[in-house]
Amino acid sequence: MTCSVDGCGKPDASRQLCRSHYRRFLRHGDPLIKVRPDRGELLRYFTDVVLAYESDECLLWPYGKSRDGYARMRYEGKARYVSQLLCETIYGPAPTDDHESAHSCGNSGCCNKRHVRWATSTENKNDMLEHGTRCVGSRHGRSRLSEERARAILELAGTAPQRVIALKFGVSEGTVQYIQSRKTWKHLDKRDDRRSA
Repeated sequence: MTCSVDGCGKPDASRQLCRSHYRRFLRHGDPLIKVRPDRGELLRYFTDVVLAYESDECLLWPYGKSRDGYARMRYEGKARYVSQLLCETIYGPAPTDDHESAHSCGNSGCCNKRHVRWATSTENKNDMLEHGTRCVGSRHGRSRLSEERARAILELAGTAPQRVIALKFGVSEGTVQYIQSRKTWKHLDKRDDRRSA
């Protein structure tokens, strides 16, 4: 038996579909769905839609994205971030090697030319912190503390030995030391400073 899709000719794996068409059926509910766009479709979308887009609203990239949600496409044989291509097209090459494309909207999948700019790595990380998209503090996958508990440890600096504070919160003495010396949970201070300003 061969695949029931016209012109396929591959051997039947399940439900009269070859492996590829059966996977598409399981994932998308349709064995004929087009998984990959035709060559040139992404470039056409980039030039005809993205560069022509004039709204202030986010324009979401409808094609492939990186694991962390950034819009990507192949350009001149290389996988590239759409935000970098936009910055290069609009503003020219990055001013320095330390500059990277940054989103003012905080949406990594956005490809609105009004929302991207060249920024240093530090500026980009500060933007991510402000947008709440940077994995710091309790958002970090390996964090065992909440923001409130880390802030409490920070506020107890100098009031009790770190060993006692560590026992109270069920963490290591090293964790307390790192929080109180601002090696970790640095963003707590920045947010407090912004609130008081």
